[in-house]
Amino acid sequence: MKIKYLYLIIILFGISCSDCYTKKEKIAKQEEEKNLEMTINKKAKEKFGRNYKLIPNNTKDYYICKKESNLSPNEFINKIKFFIYSTTTKEIIFEDEIINGSLLWLNNNKIKVSRIPGMVKKNYDNDNILYYYDVIKKSKLITN
Repeated sequence: MKIKYLYLIIILFGISCSDCYTKKEKIAKQEEEKNLEMTINKKAKEKFGRNYKLIPNNTKDYYICKKESNLSPNEFINKIKFFIYSTTTKEIIFEDEIINGSLLWLNNNKIKVSRIPGMVKKNYDNDNILYYYDVIKKSKLITN
């Protein structure tokens, strides 16, 4: 009977210790993510000042940091400056700027950079993709 209580105490102690370890692990990971975002924010502030946006991929291995600004207040012309930051190498791996465009993650490794057309004309080619950027290969794939 005493052995059963001893086993029960050992099991409960083991569960409580593993739970503490899991919480510590979770807190450490949150702290690491917080420090990482602070680093990316610092780089973004150095390059863009204020009013930038961070867009991570699903795994948060890479971040797009972009700043949009209107070139003309009366027209719908915007300029986007952006860079891609690698959290594994802790460096900016690509920078560019586009006028009247947009960018988005297609998957964890590829970004699509497109233009937004102004006046659509007759015989207009509907493909507005300027290029794709592969963050693993660190290369541009131009579609035109």
